[in-house]
Amino acid sequence: MTEKTSPHKVSRMLELYFQGYSQSDIAEKINVNQSTVSLHINRFKTMAALIDRLWCKTEVGGVARYENDHYQQISQDIANVPGNPWFICTMWVAQYHIARAQSIGDLKPALQIFTWAKHCALPSGVVAEQVHPYNCAPLNVSPLTWSHAAVVIAIHEYIDKYHELQAQLHHRQKGI
Repeated sequence: MTEKTSPHKVSRMLELYFQGYSQSDIAEKINVNQSTVSLHINRFKTMAALIDRLWCKTEVGGVARYENDHYQQISQDIANVPGNPWFICTMWVAQYHIARAQSIGDLKPALQIFTWAKHCALPSGVVAEQVHPYNCAPLNVSPLTWSHAAVVIAIHEYIDKYHELQAQLHHRQKGI
């Protein structure tokens, strides 16, 4: 069983990992057990792999549900379009970036995803279940409540995290 680890320690683990430290060195350096380090590094690697494999590598972007998703499939080019981009899946990636953020700058990937959502929404603000991977046209159900809910939830999480990080920055600047 791993211990509960603060977001700051998780961020530090990943920072040390990318600097080339071994998992045992990281555990010793930040005073946690090695299984905790391993768990968090593996979680990060899993999300990085999911984003890499499920991100649509077209001008549209966005995240597919899973590789070679046949539902309303537009392209057979699975290497670049693993499936059509879904609003809910793309918002989950925004939520991941929001949860990991340790600074206001760390929120930039989530903000870029919100820009994607705005671009792929209809002029009325309606969002579909999924979009065409080459032109962002809505596919299947539109509007779809769970897509709208995913966008709203992610935006609320972004706002909360932004305020939290802004308050932390303010406290550090005042020496509190």
